[in-house]
Amino acid sequence: MSPCGQALLFNGGIKERRHYAVGRYLEHEYADNGRLERNFVLVLDTLRDHRHESQYAVDEIEIEIDFQGYIESCRKFMETVRRILK
Repeated sequence: MSPCGQALLFNGGIKERRHYAVGRYLEHEYADNGRLERNFVLVLDTLRDHRHESQYAVDEIEIEIDFQGYIESCRKFMETVRRILK
């Protein structure tokens, strides 16, 4: 999802690459004015948090996530980004 979010930033002339910044930009520029479902920003933030926790945790962790649900959200997000960029 992050590369699609970054595509919207680049489309807006923003060259930011930090995952947190991508979420905040999408929230402010797209979700707040109805061009993007707010749920997409929430999913992006959740996946970012899971990624961070799994890569940087010192101890072994267990993360329970609904992969099928996230995969479907990612597909819908990619379709939405394609429509926005056209």
